Amino acid sequence: MTSSEAAVIGRKKALSATGLGIGIYLLIDMIMETRGDFGNGILFFFAGIFNIPFLAIMAILFSMTYFLGGRAGNGIIINNRSFLLIAVTYALLITLAIISVPLIAGLTMGAFQPGNYVERIVIPPVRIFISLLVIWLWTAYRIKAAKPR
Repeated sequence: MTSSEAAVIGRKKALSATGLGIGIYLLIDMIMETRGDFGNGILFFFAGIFNIPFLAIMAILFSMTYFLGGRAGNGIIINNRSFLLIAVTYALLITLAIISVPLIAGLTMGAFQPGNYVERIVIPPVRIFISLLVIWLWTAYRIKAAKPR
């Protein structure tokens, strides 16, 4: 198997897993938003996903998944690297890139206010990392399973 074939396999597996993860997240978010009043809930749900910060985060997520998926394919299939190490590393890299968007926006617009530090600053990146770690563990395992013997 060539390096470009391994990269294509990695990209396909990574993008499909990320798309499935985002689809599940959006479905859960829509259900939570529309529980009380369906009409207003749908409006708030669409207002939440069709804004520039969310779309920027999705662009970062899928573009990094595309490039890192190719690297993961090469690393796992061609270079025989540990799929666990690749999954943890790439989940951490994408998490750092994703949290940079609200961090930069908060610093430049003065949006940081005193309050519960743990709830507002620490918990969201941890949730993002855990979600991405699950996605990348599944992706890396699927790439390893696609490796020809």
